[in-house]
This record gives sequence, structure tokens and C-alpha cells, in this order.
Amino acid sequence: MDLRVLGGLTVHEAGVPIAPPTAPTRQVLALLAASTDHAVPTCAIAEELWPNGAPAEAELLLETHVRRLRAVIAAALRAQGGARSAEGVRARVPGGYPLDTGGGSDARAFERTAGAGYRAMGAGDLEPTSRRLREALGRWTAAPFAGVTQGPHLRTRAAQLT
Repeated sequence: MDLRVLGGLTVHEAGVPIAPPTAPTRQVLALLAASTDHAVPTCAIAEELWPNGAPAEAELLLETHVRRLRAVIAAALRAQGGARSAEGVRARVPGGYPLDTGGGSDARAFERTAGAGYRAMGAGDLEPTSRRLREALGRWTAAPFAGVTQGPHLRTRAAQLT
């Protein structure tokens, strides 16, 4: 799975786009993408979707968004014919949901590349410093998670990236 969050959120599985049909489902995907390969607690997802307090039917609504997300992921996995399943990619664990990317993210690549640039700077190697930092900045196309409604958790993650 290829995640792009340094700009508009785009997610692909072997080149097949994963595009949730609704804004809240897209917001859930963005939150899971912000915490790749780590379980996001269901309470954090609820806080993200309803920062001013969850509605009475929050549990049902959250399950609906997760089910829609699983369906979109399943369709992408079927289209690319891989061995991974939607349940394996976006499985429920006690208390939350992880997103098993099995691949990369532009945010991780940015952090690695910028880190290499800063290490080169610390060593006084100006050419590699410049090259690595330009490469890192080149990964940005807009603000993190642009086009996705951002609740408290996505705003925090976006701030950490900038």
C-alpha cells in the first residue's frame, strides 16, 4: 500500500486507488494512515470524527465507516489480484484498528530523507545536506492531509509533520 499524506490524501494498493466514498470514511482512512502499522484506538477515531462529543449512535456510525473502508480496500485488493485480504490490511484488534500498509508512506520517506540531510549537516557535508533536504521537501505538494476534514488527532499529526 502506498500512502501519500504530504498534500492531498491518496492511497493506492499496487497502483489501484483506494478512495472512500464519504468524507467521514476518508477521515478514518487519513487517521489510520497517520498511524500506519499501529492500532488507532476506537475512542481516538470517535474523537476525530466528533470532536465536540459523539452522537448517541456513534458506535454504529463508526462501524459503518470502517465497513465502508474495508469494502473499498477489498475492491482495490481484488482489482490488483494480490494475496492480501481487506481483513488483514484493516483488521480490528482489541480496542482499535491498525492499517497494515505492507509498503511505504511519503511521510516516512520524508522523515528518513530529512534525517539523513540533518545528519549530513551535523557532519559538515554541505552537498549531501542540500541534496537530501531538497529531496525531502520535494515530497510535499500541499499541507498534510489537505482536503480531509481534520479533527484533533489529524491536526496534531499534521503539525508534527510541518
